[in-house]
Amino acid sequence: MRAAIKNQLVMCGGMVAAEVDPIRPGWRTWFAIHSVPTAHILNPARPTGTLHIPGLDITKVSPAEKFIYTLKRGSVDEETLRQGWDPSGSAIIDQFQIAYSYLELERALAEVAVDPELFREAWNSDYPL
Repeated sequence: MRAAIKNQLVMCGGMVAAEVDPIRPGWRTWFAIHSVPTAHILNPARPTGTLHIPGLDITKVSPAEKFIYTLKRGSVDEETLRQGWDPSGSAIIDQFQIAYSYLELERALAEVAVDPELFREAWNSDYPL
C-alpha cells in the first residue's frame, strides 16, 4: 500500500482522486490528493502569488521531503453533472487538509476513513473538480 498512492501520483501528474460515499443522496463525492514539490514551495526565486495553498505553514515544509500533499473532499450534485457542469460554482469542498509528509498523508486518510486502495485506478474516477 505504501508506494501505491505515490506511484499513482507520479503516473497521473500529481493528482489522484477516488469516488467515495456521497455526502447526501443525489450527489457524487470524491477525495482528491495533490502532491506539491517542496522544491517549488521553498524556492526563494518563486514569484510571489504563484502558490496558493490555504492554511500552508511554510515552517512545516521540510527540504528532506520531496512533496507535501493536499487532501480534499469535494461533491457535486448529479443533476448538475448531467447538465454539463460549470466548475465555477455549485461544488461543495467540505474537507481540506495539508500533509507535510507521506506518513502524514497516510494518517490523514485513516482519520477520514478513506481506503488508500480506492486510488489504484485514479484515472478512472470521473473526478470533475
